[in-house]
Amino acid sequence: MLLDYQLPDQNGLQILESLKNDNYKIPFIMMTACGDEKVAVEAMKYGAMEYVIKDSALQERLPDLISQSIQKIYANQILEDIELKYQESNERTQLIIDTAADAFISVSMDGIIMEWNREAENVFGWMREEVLGSIMINELIPENTRSEINKITESIINEDIDIEKLNNRCFHTKLKCRSGKEIPVEVSSTIIKSHGIWVTNAFVRDISNRKKMESRLVQSEKMASLGQLAAGVAHEINNPIGFVSSNVKTLSEYIDVFKLLLEKYQSYSDCVNQGDQELQNKLIKEINELREQEDIESIIEDTSDLLKESDDGLIRVKDIVLNLKSFVRLDETGSIEANINECIEATLKIVWNELKYNCEIVKEYGELPMLQCVPGQLNQVFMNLLVNASHSIKENGIITIQTEATSSEIIIRIIDTGEGIPEENLKELFTPFFTTKPVGQGTGLGLSISYGIVEKHNGRIDVESKVGKGSCFTIHLPLNNSNE
Repeated sequence: MLLDYQLPDQNGLQILESLKNDNYKIPFIMMTACGDEKVAVEAMKYGAMEYVIKDSALQERLPDLISQSIQKIYANQILEDIELKYQESNERTQLIIDTAADAFISVSMDGIIMEWNREAENVFGWMREEVLGSIMINELIPENTRSEINKITESIINEDIDIEKLNNRCFHTKLKCRSGKEIPVEVSSTIIKSHGIWVTNAFVRDISNRKKMESRLVQSEKMASLGQLAAGVAHEINNPIGFVSSNVKTLSEYIDVFKLLLEKYQSYSDCVNQGDQELQNKLIKEINELREQEDIESIIEDTSDLLKESDDGLIRVKDIVLNLKSFVRLDETGSIEANINECIEATLKIVWNELKYNCEIVKEYGELPMLQCVPGQLNQVFMNLLVNASHSIKENGIITIQTEATSSEIIIRIIDTGEGIPEENLKELFTPFFTTKPVGQGTGLGLSISYGIVEKHNGRIDVESKVGKGSCFTIHLPLNNSNE
């Protein structure tokens, strides 16, 4: 748009200033007969694309000026778009980093912290504003690993190492917190060169809890537990499946009889339509002989019984599967509210095949409030203790299950009348791989796993035992458990 400096009511600068204040982005070329440099500066300040003097050559120069101004407009728009997208990209990247579940740390080769997200604050204890621009090598890296880090850093700076071999690595190490405590971490890092400076970008995950559980949750124990469950459940399912299968076979034979009888009735119906009396009489005789031979009335009565028995058997199988699902809790991945008495009942139904031959179960359940917990994990504890109790009873004995609640905790006791545990073994009872069972009959991980699960729920397991008298395992689970 062309704008003259001299106008009737106001000058062109005033119009430009007004438009700029109102955030109107209209490209202008200021024209004036005055060659005042100050006016030209002011015009450009308020957003004019060009400032031209009205003279005899203006008409010839104006098309080129307009064309140049249009090109500038397009160039400015492209630049603004690029800057906006760059800003949006940076904001998105920063948001992703700030809300990441893992700590994110960016550090230059000379140890200067260049980025530090919220989770890094949570994990290590230093706030972002404290560490940005600071050298934190001595504070973060334990002394025994600094020399190795320094060697790698020197090789990167000297560019005598293949960076690609170091990139996208995932490795475990230890880093220090503000308190001085060393924690195990999993690091996924990438090394890049930014503005001529080598920078390491790393996502860091605190794996303290994982390390604790890994020492207890060993694969062999998991497989042993699953095998034990599978054997017991298979045995419990086998009986109803067996008679349902037998009933289906019998019903199949009955169906063959009904099919033959229906075929003869169909033939008789055709004879009636044709008026063949002799053939009708013959078919009636065959039908009566077949009904008498196969005892159709008994088959009809038996069919109803077989269907009812099969339905009862399938309901039993359904109940077993539901109990198994309740025990394992496959659809739960976190902490929920659960009734501990119901958890124990679900576990008993699953391990009953292990107990029923030599154990009498006495239940002394108290009224319990709902507990925030991971039921599938606690069921694993109950299973381990119940199976161990049954193994300690050589012939016949009693397993007593007691539950009660106090103002602060739920208490579960599993008491057996088995052989008991020697005093020298009590202190080793929850140690991984410790077992008194013969080789091949136990991994020594069941109680270790149970101890870890209860500890994760901020609880504890106590044990009392006397040789020849039996054992009592007591589980204490706090009601205000906030551990997820």
